[in-house]
Amino acid sequence: MSKTIYISDMDGTLLAPGGVLSPFSAKNLAALLEEGLPFTVATARTSATVPKILREALPRLPVILMNGACLYDLHRESFVDIRPIPRQKLARLIPMLHRHNLSAFLYSVGPKGELLVSYEHTDIPGAEEFISERRRKYGKVFTLVTSLEECLELPALHIALSGPEELLAPAWEEACQIAGLNVEFYRDVYHPGMFFLEIASAEASKKNAALRSAEMAGAERIVGFGDNRNDLPLFAACHHSCAVSNGVPEILAAATEIIPSNEEDGVLRWLIENTSYGAALREV
Repeated sequence: MSKTIYISDMDGTLLAPGGVLSPFSAKNLAALLEEGLPFTVATARTSATVPKILREALPRLPVILMNGACLYDLHRESFVDIRPIPRQKLARLIPMLHRHNLSAFLYSVGPKGELLVSYEHTDIPGAEEFISERRRKYGKVFTLVTSLEECLELPALHIALSGPEELLAPAWEEACQIAGLNVEFYRDVYHPGMFFLEIASAEASKKNAALRSAEMAGAERIVGFGDNRNDLPLFAACHHSCAVSNGVPEILAAATEIIPSNEEDGVLRWLIENTSYGAALREV
């Protein structure tokens, strides 16, 4: 029988509203992992927040972070694989953001393998709230710089912005014209009316990272779970794809199967009912 790896998005999919694992999901995911379930996550989040959210049920397999920009080992607290933005592309992106009067968060890998988050100002909607929440809940460190061009010497993994659709759309359209980039533009599931614009190397996508993860796990099949437009690349790598019922229309249309929402622990209930690893839990 072909070995299968199971890969889930986090926010809006695996996580309950509020960005946390529900008690049901935390308990049962931990039990499935103990049984040997080949499971990991693919998220836009970073190594600053994922370990704290999944602390009750840490996947043994490397997790896919920043929409595929890297694979990260939660147990060793180290990057396994990174796909940096080519320096010449980054040198074009920074002036482009300036032309649109946008300030982004730039995620880089420091000289000791640490995650660095740099930004220029917080003049766009939601930036101050984002920094405050991440500092308070996760102890995430942000570094104010005069210009993101100061970071050109470091491996840059990910550029992230949030704001109203009309504010970010022009930059999204222009970034899409630069070859060699993976550009994601999708709704923020926690803040109505807000969108995320995220930019990485063309090699950095949930699809490519899922395929690398499957190869590392010795798996021939991929089953994926998602809710938003940035999960479409993950679904493109899957042999079977499950969209939670709260997903956006595009992801519902692309899915092999629609499962209960994140409020109903849809991912964990599917894993319990549809994998051999869930047999013991089905008997409870």
